[in-house]
Order: sequence, then C-alpha cells, then structure tokens
Amino acid sequence: MNDDAHAPLSEQRNESHDATSTFRSELESLFEELTGDGSSREWGLQAAIAIARFRKQHRQGPTFTELFEEIVIFPGAEETTHTPPRHVRELTRRFRHHVAVHWRRLGWIDWNHNTRSLRTGRKFRVASRAWIQSQQLEP
Repeated sequence: MNDDAHAPLSEQRNESHDATSTFRSELESLFEELTGDGSSREWGLQAAIAIARFRKQHRQGPTFTELFEEIVIFPGAEETTHTPPRHVRELTRRFRHHVAVHWRRLGWIDWNHNTRSLRTGRKFRVASRAWIQSQQLEP
C-alpha cells in the first residue's frame, strides 16, 4: 500500500490539531481576561447586567450560551457560519462554565440546576440597590 495515498488525511489531522491547539491557546488568554484580578469585576458586572436585561425582556434567565454570546466574542466566531466540530463545542461549553463559576464565586451571578435559571448574584443586587439609592439622594 502506498503511504502517499494517506498523506491528505494525515495533513487534515495535523491541521485540525493545530487549529484546536490555537483555539485552546486563545481560550486560555480569554479566560485570563475574563477572570483575572484586574478585569473580572468588570466582566462579572457586565454578565450580571446582561442577565438582568435578558430576564426583564424574556421573563426567564438566559442559557450560558446566550449569556456568553451577549458579552464575549469567542475566537474565530465572527469568521465562521458553520457548526464547529463537537470537540470545539465541548471545549467552549466547559470554558463558559468555568468562567461562570468564577463570577458566581465573586457574587456577580448565580444559578441552580434548572434550565434558564441564570440570575444576578447577591453582590450585583447589593451594588444595584446602593446605586439606585445614591441616584435618589441627588437633587
């Protein structure tokens, strides 16, 4: 059997592996941005605001996918209209969950095990009430 006949498949695998490695690297950078000490407060606040708006408009919480589509552009998302491979979708799903857990620990967002249960967290609600009160005190 001729090894050259398998070269295109091998090249496809290498290209797929390289693309996945690049995607993972980009997700690592994005994770640092979304959860880092200097920026996680702003991103958590943005997530809570997006959840509050979504709940007001739809009378239910967003899914994790809808939340992240609202506030984060994933690497390569604007370049493609096709459905990504299953391993990329799974990696993206796990990524969203890890970021959301971080924001949950900080108190910006919360959820339970029901579908569409994403809601604002205690920290956001306290900050929101304080801001509303400060606005009412100003002449």
